[in-house]
Amino acid sequence: MRTPNRLLDEMREMAPLMRTLVDLTKQFAAQYKALKIERAIVDFSDLEHYALQILLEDGKPSPIAEDYRKRFAEVLVDEYQDTNMLQETILSLVKSGSEKDGNLFMVGDVKQSIYRFRLAEPMLFLGKYNRFAKGGGENGMRIDLNANFRSRKAVLDGTNYIFSQIMGERVGEINYDEAAALKHQAPYPEQEVPVELTLIHEPETEEEPEDELLKSQWEARYIAGKIRELMEKETQIYDPWKKTQRTLEYSDIVVLMRSMTWSGDFVDEFKMAGIPLYAELSGGYFDALEVMIMLNTLRVIDNPYQDVPVVSVLRSPFIGLKENELAAIRLEAPQASFYEALKIFIRGGSGIHPATAEKLRRFMYQLEDWRNLARRVARRIDLASLSRYKLL
Repeated sequence: MRTPNRLLDEMREMAPLMRTLVDLTKQFAAQYKALKIERAIVDFSDLEHYALQILLEDGKPSPIAEDYRKRFAEVLVDEYQDTNMLQETILSLVKSGSEKDGNLFMVGDVKQSIYRFRLAEPMLFLGKYNRFAKGGGENGMRIDLNANFRSRKAVLDGTNYIFSQIMGERVGEINYDEAAALKHQAPYPEQEVPVELTLIHEPETEEEPEDELLKSQWEARYIAGKIRELMEKETQIYDPWKKTQRTLEYSDIVVLMRSMTWSGDFVDEFKMAGIPLYAELSGGYFDALEVMIMLNTLRVIDNPYQDVPVVSVLRSPFIGLKENELAAIRLEAPQASFYEALKIFIRGGSGIHPATAEKLRRFMYQLEDWRNLARRVARRIDLASLSRYKLL
């Protein structure tokens, strides 16, 4: 354990480095600002600060701010839990009235606050949440929007039970009490529906590197297995539209995710499991992983001295290299192209599983065949074109 004196000594040692870092940051900010002015562009942070300069004058609302106050009958703010102090100041300059009789209406949920790393200040929300009263008063009115019209009661009961155990003022800065709990309002019949919480532990195996799975793949395979199990049992569900029991269909199942980041992995795993799946991916056809791999393969055939396409192909399921193996190849020739480093590595490098090394050698032979074939096909096409236009 570090003593207070030791901590002070470490801070003194770090002081010159921190001063340099501060100076560098200031220089970067000044040059970045000058470049934006030269190009007549602004970023989001600039818009906020320029708006504040326009609305604030000598510490008071400017004439422009007063004009906006007269224009706005209501000021509505969504995702209020993710606002910061600068945005709060801007809102205070365009709203009118006090908390008791003002025209500012805010909607938010501090349990969904995830942008503190962007300087969001959820305590602004919590301050008002704790200060405002349900029936209104001197400090404003609070309305708890906790009715849920989507989920079965069993799902909400399970969610409320888990979060009431793990969320409090010390963890999450708010108590998951009766006011925060979700209230069942969906028109589902009262029936016992099992709710499971699954913790997926990746087993420790001695599998070859190319057989290792990403965390998202473990999760996708587990979900696919549960779906197959439900379908094989011919699980009976209640159809709210027909108001009757019927057999579960694939279209009744939805996989909710915290983001679209893993959608590609899920799509691939569901395909291998033979489970039909519809997913709205953020990218188009050429953003699909398998398409990008094939395009990079063609780029490498055309010119293998392109580092990014080469690494993409080596990282793909064709070869299946891991990050540490790619690093081992790069260290063979740090200043050369990755293709040259790869050739040097194959001649005598180490640090890759023997089976993967053999796959690398086969790939290099195949690549050379592809390149020879590409040159021959391209030459035949060129000769045919010249003949067509009577240049031969």
